[in-house]
Amino acid sequence: MISGVARYVAETKAKTRIEYIFDEQDGVSSDMPLLFHQMKRNIPRRARNLISGVPAFENDKLLPPLQAADMLAWHLRREHENRASPDDVLPMADVLRNPKGHLESHVDDAHLYKWAEHHEQQEGVQFLKSKGQWQEFRRDLVRFAEAGAIPPKGSRLSHLLFRLRIHFLAALARRSLKKRDRHRS
Repeated sequence: MISGVARYVAETKAKTRIEYIFDEQDGVSSDMPLLFHQMKRNIPRRARNLISGVPAFENDKLLPPLQAADMLAWHLRREHENRASPDDVLPMADVLRNPKGHLESHVDDAHLYKWAEHHEQQEGVQFLKSKGQWQEFRRDLVRFAEAGAIPPKGSRLSHLLFRLRIHFLAALARRSLKKRDRHRS
């Protein structure tokens, strides 16, 4: 969604900055700062430059524009799912509709399956399938980032140095855990 909106605005040649605000979601709001900068690197430069900061997460009960966006999305989705023909419109969706249109994205099942197959093949995915595994990974990622381990920019040398740094930090972490366990005994 972030990429799609940024790309769309970049194509219009607008020079406006885009600030993203989403509903609060358990876990997602704490994951975003960890992963956003890496995600953002994969967006074309012109679109990337329009994005202002890291997306924020707010309570939709306290932020009326977020309530309005949720209501619009709900009605448009409901209309789309229940539409038997292009002429079928829900009265409330019709009232909320912007005469200039809305930026909508439809992802069909075939595309979702293709994404799932692609991500299933990614190295390490088998270690992140449960909520507990993800939480452990998040804690490790935070520790590594605090220790200065930053994902490489792409060269073989930077990958090698990154892997050596991670290996070294993991060894230090294991060593400190062993020390802590010995002191508890």
